[in-house]
Amino acid sequence: MAIRAGLTAVADLKGSLEKYEKALPDHIARSNPYLAKPTVGRYLPRGACVFFLGMMLAGGAGPSMLSEALRAAGHEAANAEELALAAREAMAKHWS
Repeated sequence: MAIRAGLTAVADLKGSLEKYEKALPDHIARSNPYLAKPTVGRYLPRGACVFFLGMMLAGGAGPSMLSEALRAAGHEAANAEELALAAREAMAKHWS
């Protein structure tokens, strides 16, 4: 997901995490109604923030980009429109 969103180097990842540190939790909260619920446990696996960051950036580029990124990562893209909107709203609200 992160690579499809353009995070191809550690510096890209670090810069995006710093830039979107406030938008990312908001994006996850806005996306929650459209995401599959975990079947085991309550905790997210390691790397989940990187996945959600990639998802937010791909969604910010539009639903088709997000759909492509989700499918490439082995996920369904049924709610790409809603997830992309959640990404754009979170990014706009917290853009600095």
